[in-house]
Amino acid sequence: MADELVNFRSLLKLSVEFLNGREKLRKLKIYEKKHLIGTVFPATEFVFAAEAYPVFPIRMQKFGVKNQQIINLMDTSANFLGWKTISKALSLFNKIDNQNILSKLMNDIIDKINGQYNRLHDLTDQYGIPSDSCYGIRAIYGMNAEKGKNLSANLNFSIRCSSFQKLYESTQKFVNKGLWVEVPLRNTEKGKEMLVSDLHELSDEFEKITGVNITNNALQRICQTTNQCKEYSSLHFCWSTRNRKNKETYRHLRNGDPGRPDAGRDNLLYFHQSRSS
Repeated sequence: MADELVNFRSLLKLSVEFLNGREKLRKLKIYEKKHLIGTVFPATEFVFAAEAYPVFPIRMQKFGVKNQQIINLMDTSANFLGWKTISKALSLFNKIDNQNILSKLMNDIIDKINGQYNRLHDLTDQYGIPSDSCYGIRAIYGMNAEKGKNLSANLNFSIRCSSFQKLYESTQKFVNKGLWVEVPLRNTEKGKEMLVSDLHELSDEFEKITGVNITNNALQRICQTTNQCKEYSSLHFCWSTRNRKNKETYRHLRNGDPGRPDAGRDNLLYFHQSRSS
């Protein structure tokens, strides 16, 4: 596990960011006066366009990792040296680490994250959440019960799961405000009109919460970035299958070609075009 983590600096950076998320979110909220928006799904374009920050609530927890100072040192050093240098240094250290310090640290990180999820899951017993509810719903309820008060709002997307709908409703008492978007069950013109109407209301609500005017340019820039990230993730997945015969996939990665935009995200661009018309 230690070998994988130190050799893949994107994974290393993600792990450090996750573990140090609480302090960074605290600084954003208290010192920079930014709004934290709770969300389960990664549909966060409006959050960023409103200059707020999306938060999966468990990131506001303390994980109590042993040797947290090592995590803090990596985070601070990366600001000056870059993650590439940190990754190389850790890789060299891991080769001569006879005491398995990094391996023990990685195992402790995994144990603490899993332990926190399990604790939040079990916390829901005192709130009367049915024991046959799925693990995810119980854990998310526990997250909101403990840290929902730190959020300016929760961004809720309706999905087909009725239990998830009930989760949204039951966690509203822990959060300042709930923002809702009804996702149409079918791709029809009527469904599209309803979705656009909800997005109009969502945009207005975010502007009221943050005091930031959501402009077409801001939303378009964020949608384009999201499209590129989704496209690159698909290309990386194809590349990870080691299908070297797929020359087009490799060429896209090499040249930085963003490829085709995602149709779902383009609906957001359509939304703001309709707003300005």
